[in-house]
Amino acid sequence: MNTNQFNQAMNTDIQAFIKNFAPAILGILIIVWVISRQLRARVVTARMTIYLILMAIGAVEIFQYVEKSGLTIGFLGNLLIYSLVLPPIFGWLRVLTYTYWVNDDQQVMRKGNLLTALFWIIYMALHLGLDHFTKAPGNLFLLFDIGFSLLVQRYLAYNKARKQFPKEIENNRKAKE
Repeated sequence: MNTNQFNQAMNTDIQAFIKNFAPAILGILIIVWVISRQLRARVVTARMTIYLILMAIGAVEIFQYVEKSGLTIGFLGNLLIYSLVLPPIFGWLRVLTYTYWVNDDQQVMRKGNLLTALFWIIYMALHLGLDHFTKAPGNLFLLFDIGFSLLVQRYLAYNKARKQFPKEIENNRKAKE
């Protein structure tokens, strides 16, 4: 094998690796980061900007795919399951696992537990399984879905904290201004 053939083979292998494994590795890194944050004590906030950005990027990816490949019944089914059913269900389930309390600064805090992490793992396993069985392209729905799931989770967690600690939640809002 000469140098040119070797370089061509390496380039093909790298492209195949990126195409096949990079989306999964990205998904795993995102979930590890999200889980690590959810297992630490955090001030409850209503900020959702980053989740809206994730959803917007994901929506652009989905629209570009539809524009290039067309819309099929299978794709619509994937979109319904991935993006409109699973994310809010798992966002709600994770909120049920949170513990809420007021810290020394009179701010409402929240912290997930191992069940929170387990719900993330189950959610991602379902997501990857549906990708595999429905032949969805890579992790096409991943950014939109994670953003939507976290948006629902943040909204529900904030409302739960607000109901449980109506006076103290105002301290959270003031501290973020």
